[in-house]
Amino acid sequence: MTVRVEPGPMNEGNVLSVPRETLDRFRAYVSRETWERLEVYVGLLRRWSGTLNLIAPGDLARVWSHHVADSLQLLPLLASHRPPLLDIGSGGGFPGMVLAIALGGPVSLVERDKRKAAFLREVAHTLSLPVSVHAADIESLDLPPHDIVTARAVAPLAQLIAWSRPKLSREGVACFFKKDEDLKELDAIALPPSARVHLHPNQVRPGGKILLIEGLGADRPSTEGAAQ
Repeated sequence: MTVRVEPGPMNEGNVLSVPRETLDRFRAYVSRETWERLEVYVGLLRRWSGTLNLIAPGDLARVWSHHVADSLQLLPLLASHRPPLLDIGSGGGFPGMVLAIALGGPVSLVERDKRKAAFLREVAHTLSLPVSVHAADIESLDLPPHDIVTARAVAPLAQLIAWSRPKLSREGVACFFKKDEDLKELDAIALPPSARVHLHPNQVRPGGKILLIEGLGADRPSTEGAAQ
C-alpha cells in the first residue's frame, strides 16, 4: 500500500476560516447556473429541515460555508474521475447531492432513512437531476460498478472500505472525509497491493483529512472478469 500526503491544490494556510472567503473561493469552481441550482437545493434543505433533522439546527445559518463548501472542495481532487458516482449515507445530500449538481450524473445516493431519501428525491425531481436515490442499507444493494464512491460521516474507515470495494470500478476512486485521529485505522486495514492512498487536508474543517483511495476495485472478484 502506498500512502501519499498531498499538500492539496488550495492549501494556502487558513484562508477559508472566514465564511465569505470560503464561499467566494469555491464559487469559482462552478458556473453561475450551477450556483443557482445549489441555491435552490439549499432553499429546499432549509425548508425540509423544519420537520427533518437533515443537518444540525446550529448549522442552518452556516450551511454554505460548513456543508456546501465542504463538498465543493472535492471537485479539483476528483478532476480526473467522472460519474457514475455513488454516495453512501447521503443524509441531507453532502457531498453526494452537491456533486450531482456540480458534475451532472449519473449519481446514486444511498440513504436508509426513508424520510431523508424522500427529501433527496424531491431535490432531484425539482432540479431534473440524473440521480437515483436508494432508501436501503448499502450492503443490500446490487449496484453496477461506479467510478467514484464518496462518504462523509457515516462509518469507521474499515467499514467504508468494505462497502466500497464491491461497488467500485477497476479504475475507480473512493473518497472519504475523516478526522486526523481516524487515520490510525489505516494501519490495521488490509488493503490490496494495488491501493494508493492520498491524504489531502480538509480546507474547510480544520483537523480533518480527505482520503482518496485508488486501486480498491482493481482486484474485484467481478463478473466482469468472467465475461471477458
